[in-house]
Amino acid sequence: MMDHNSAGHGKAPTEPAASANGAVVSPPAPLSATVLPTEPDIRSTALYLNRELSWLEFNARVLAEAENEAVPLLERLKFHAIVASNLDEFFMVRVAGLKQQLTGEVAEMGPDGMTVAEQLTAVASRVHALVATQAQSLGELLPRLAEVGIVPSDRANCRPKRWPISTHAFTAKSFQSSLPSRSILAIHSPKYEIRA
Repeated sequence: MMDHNSAGHGKAPTEPAASANGAVVSPPAPLSATVLPTEPDIRSTALYLNRELSWLEFNARVLAEAENEAVPLLERLKFHAIVASNLDEFFMVRVAGLKQQLTGEVAEMGPDGMTVAEQLTAVASRVHALVATQAQSLGELLPRLAEVGIVPSDRANCRPKRWPISTHAFTAKSFQSSLPSRSILAIHSPKYEIRA
């Protein structure tokens, strides 16, 4: 039968013991000497990230994918498009909301402790840096795409005779699949009523 002290029960050993591989193992510190951390004050603004700046940092990570040399060229261009689209939406929704708060003189601060004016200043600074990085990255990417035969075209470079054709093709392809096959009125019409 095993002794309780040898099984680790009872008093902790006071001298270092050897482990199975021969390494010296120090005894655990007495419980009274263990310092428990104090609980953080959940009202502290240092614990919170600003919602808008956090969103911009997400977009910076998307931009980092656009700059990643391991990503294929066309995929990198797609990441640039995602960043541009995200920034458009960010300004239409988030920045517009901040500006409404500013003109409405909303004095309430979020948990991060930033005022609306401070948020707008920080957003402007971060967006300018992101856009400058994107412009430089795109300036390097477009010539590399051209080397493999991928050249973006705009209306200025398109022959005027082709405008109606390309506009019609775009409309037909873009909206054809998004139109419902039956209208809601037709589904709820007594003519199409399903009886059990």
